[in-house]
Amino acid sequence: MNIDNDQCIKCNVEGDYFMKLCVFGKCKGVGVTSLILRFVDNVFIDSKPAIPNDVKIKVLEDRGISIKIQIFDTGFKDFKINYLRGVHGYLIVYDITNRESFEQIRNITQDLKTYGNQYTKECFIIVGNKCDLESDRQIELKEAKDYFESIGIGESFYGEVSCKNPINIDNSFQKLFKKTSNILYPRNL
Repeated sequence: MNIDNDQCIKCNVEGDYFMKLCVFGKCKGVGVTSLILRFVDNVFIDSKPAIPNDVKIKVLEDRGISIKIQIFDTGFKDFKINYLRGVHGYLIVYDITNRESFEQIRNITQDLKTYGNQYTKECFIIVGNKCDLESDRQIELKEAKDYFESIGIGESFYGEVSCKNPINIDNSFQKLFKKTSNILYPRNL
């Protein structure tokens, strides 16, 4: 696959390559900001307000190559085509205690497939956040798996995470990173 310079930038300072990732959830309170803060800074701040368009940086290593990753926090704003520009991968979040956030996943993934570039159409994973709130659960894990399989995106469902405890945060970002880097840099990594 040929990668044009507008999509991937060779980076000299903090990484061999550069990648933009976007974390997105459609409903207020799904935990997009908490997910990013836990992954990048390893902190959890209960009830931190979303700061849409905030950007965090993290450098990851894979097979001897470092990749500087910009992670965009879209907050809970409606999906905008602007979020697709120059972004290489998406982590889509729903709240397991909020059915509406779960039901929005189909719309988000359809928008990605309709408006996304050749990378964003395939480079996304879905996580259910707040698995530490078992007593408030509205979406069972099996229901989520079955639903995503039924709409043709089962392979993109990672599973459940908790920003508070933390559970599966690093693993979910690593899966997105691997999925995205294998498409962007298939020969290099």
